[in-house]
Amino acid sequence: MLELRKTLTESDISHLSINDVGTYIHAQIDDHIDNGLIHFTKGSIDHTGIFNIGTNAHTQIDAHIAGTGAAVHGDTHLQNTGDTSTGDYTFDGKVGIGIVPTENFHVYKANDIAFKTEVDKTTNTFFSGIRMEFVDSKDGGTTGFNNFQAITTHSAAGSWYTQNQTNFDTSFLLTGKATQMLTARNFLSQIYIRQADGAYKIGTLAAGQFSVSTALDTGGYTHTITNMSALVASAGGGWDNSNATWNVTNMVGVDITTDVGRAGATVNVTDVIGIYVRDPFSNGAGTGTKTNVSGIKIDIPTGGTNKFGLWLNGDGLGADVVMGANKGKKIYSDGTDLILDPNVVGSGKVLIGATGDDTINAGAYEVAGVAGVNFSGAVTNITVVNGIVTAAS
Repeated sequence: MLELRKTLTESDISHLSINDVGTYIHAQIDDHIDNGLIHFTKGSIDHTGIFNIGTNAHTQIDAHIAGTGAAVHGDTHLQNTGDTSTGDYTFDGKVGIGIVPTENFHVYKANDIAFKTEVDKTTNTFFSGIRMEFVDSKDGGTTGFNNFQAITTHSAAGSWYTQNQTNFDTSFLLTGKATQMLTARNFLSQIYIRQADGAYKIGTLAAGQFSVSTALDTGGYTHTITNMSALVASAGGGWDNSNATWNVTNMVGVDITTDVGRAGATVNVTDVIGIYVRDPFSNGAGTGTKTNVSGIKIDIPTGGTNKFGLWLNGDGLGADVVMGANKGKKIYSDGTDLILDPNVVGSGKVLIGATGDDTINAGAYEVAGVAGVNFSGAVTNITVVNGIVTAAS
């Protein structure tokens, strides 16, 4: 067999004759590679020439992202640190500040004030700094409610604390000046009944109730408490750091009055009582020893020019000592004399001692309106002058 071989030069070779090389000639491939409209280099890419990407340049986009305030973002929900938000907002869901919220509004802060409000009154109008409204509109409801509930939990194993622990602290600072204020009150508690259609039947209507209880203590430990008080009231307890002069007409620790109705109201009350001390041992079913149980205890006043433990400013028609379930015994002053009236209601007499046989010492006895006077014991001298009987032993 005759085999012919030829050496091919570069100009003789056509890549189209080579298997599996496609259909495009080198000139077409070169044109494709060199075409700037098909292949972009990094320096020649203009994103505005790409479809569906908007008309803003990258520098504009960067400036927008770095901008702050509603003027840039158009929505004050989108805020950076230090921005000020304006406008009214409605949130559908829980809001948490410093914590994942479990309530509609939940604020948490460690070792600092968690929630603070400041209101500056610059107009001559009456308004409230904080107002909370709770409406119970459930007809036929049987459950109670709390409009405001403050709970402080002490769970630390503390030692000797040098400051007071207070669950609710309210202060009223008077730092300006006023020619006259009608009333300056730090705390006001009121209950209003405003019902034009229907009536209430209430077991106990109380503007305030205070109690100290250890009912939740289940640890069985022995606690030591020096003084337990449901209410501590003091007038003028903060004079320590004051170098001013105070002219006070009446300083009263607790001032109590009862308003039995305004014009147009019909108020029917069986007993109007300023202070009612209920049985102080009414819940004395617990074990333990209660040594002295008193309704009222008054200590000896240690200061002042004239000292009075109990001042009854009465005249027989009020502020008197009335005793007995039927209010049948009375002690009072008529402005001149001390009156002991044992039979205001019913009968009775004045006994010195439980059986009337104790001793009474006096310089003179005046007996009026009786037929005779009986003396027992060693009476050696009886003198009657102008109806005044003087007996001496």
